[in-house]
Amino acid sequence: MTTISINLLGFEEKERARRYAKPKVDQSLILAVLFIIIAVALNFLGSVVITSLKTGEETRKTVLQEDIKKLDAKLQELKDLEAKRDALIREQKILEFVTGKTYKWSVFLEEFRGLFPDNVWIANLKINEDFSFSLEGTTLDHKSVALFLTSLQNSPYLTRAVLESSIKQASKNGETMVRFKINCNLNPEVGK
Repeated sequence: MTTISINLLGFEEKERARRYAKPKVDQSLILAVLFIIIAVALNFLGSVVITSLKTGEETRKTVLQEDIKKLDAKLQELKDLEAKRDALIREQKILEFVTGKTYKWSVFLEEFRGLFPDNVWIANLKINEDFSFSLEGTTLDHKSVALFLTSLQNSPYLTRAVLESSIKQASKNGETMVRFKINCNLNPEVGK
């Protein structure tokens, strides 16, 4: 007789290994899941970094805006100071002009006095730094205004004399008076 020997041990071992065996997973699937996990982690880290940078830039923007406000205030202060300086320089020039440092007023006023008709009265004389001035006054009639204007236009001390207005009005005592305004430019060369 022949004996057949069957090794059941190997079979049992295989059966047990099959029962408890892990299912085989494809390596490409593992790599895909790994890449997805890495991508999610990178995305998360990227958003954290971007949020951090954005917060930093917003803080910097706020600081820069505050600096801009401070600089705008200083710029406005500087402009105000420049305007004050310019006004003071204009006043200085006018004072030098009026006090005779740049123009001999006594000579001009002597000439100017001779140009007035007897019935012309000056109520306001406004002198500007650019050698211009305006006269406001009254007289009895338009003829006197015309004579006065002609005298001013013929004076070598003036480069221009222009009538701005001449209006006939009744005065408080019932007489008619003519109110006039004349704009003139001094000849700066003659009065030096």
